[in-house]
Amino acid sequence: MRISLLSLALAIALTSAACTGSQEGRPKASSARPSPAPTASPASAGPEIGTSSWREGDGGRMALIGGVLHFTSRGCPYIGGSHPTWVVWPANFSVDTYKKHHRYRLLTADGRAFTDGTAIQFGGAATGLRAGGGKPCIPPGVYPAVVESTVTLATSRLFSN
Repeated sequence: MRISLLSLALAIALTSAACTGSQEGRPKASSARPSPAPTASPASAGPEIGTSSWREGDGGRMALIGGVLHFTSRGCPYIGGSHPTWVVWPANFSVDTYKKHHRYRLLTADGRAFTDGTAIQFGGAATGLRAGGGKPCIPPGVYPAVVESTVTLATSRLFSN
């Protein structure tokens, strides 16, 4: 009985480590990566947004999160509608303005652009910590989602308009 409980505890611990993308013992990816060049029409810089150190290729949590991308009047990106989900984006993500009417778009580290009203999805997690005001574009007191995978156009109908 004691051996089977120990085996069960070990199996749960190994499964948990695999699901969280544990990277113990592996060297961190180099942080020296080139900044992307904008891929569309001439643009100007938008607001600073909340980003993490996560980069494409790093391990990460993979809960499927998604929704319709929107921007505040200041250009802060969020997903959802009347109940927004604030997001901590990966390293080297940014927002810029384009066109004459100061429309915003979210730029990924590899130069892809997502505009207002686009349904997106990504792997990541909801944080268990409230934002304290140290992250730009994330209101204090909310529990933001953290992106830990590639952001793509949504393929699930759950995340569409």
